[in-house]
Amino acid sequence: MKSIDDLLYDIVNRERNLEINRKEQLETKAQRFATFSGIFISILSTYFFFILGIINFPLFVKGFLIIAICLLGVSLILFLFSMRTLRDETFDLEKLLSTLVKLEFNTALKKVISNLIQYTKIIRGVNNHKAKLLFYGTIFFFSGVISMIIGIFSSIFMI
Repeated sequence: MKSIDDLLYDIVNRERNLEINRKEQLETKAQRFATFSGIFISILSTYFFFILGIINFPLFVKGFLIIAICLLGVSLILFLFSMRTLRDETFDLEKLLSTLVKLEFNTALKKVISNLIQYTKIIRGVNNHKAKLLFYGTIFFFSGVISMIIGIFSSIFMI
């Protein structure tokens, strides 16, 4: 039968692993959306500068495409910020091990659990910040895509 300290350690360690996995999943989503934002920005800028520069379209068509480029640009910036590592603090293992050697087992385990809890709180805060940036970036991304679709279809049907 496990002691209460072992049980606490397992719970805290599992929670830390979940937050680390969440961090990786958020970064993967941000990378995918950033890739699509970059692709759409390049398509729109090419379409806008080469096709709409030659043909005189109404201002509202060009306005939709300019708005789409701006919205996708903002979403790209938000996605890049959400991929950025804000701080990746870990506890100093050498310092922890040097203090743990001097302590008895139960006291050492309590110290490890305390450090894991602090680290998990830091990761959770970073993940929540990344999730917020990813959420706002997704809103700007889909607004830009909708604006792009409206602008392209209205320019096609104007010909």
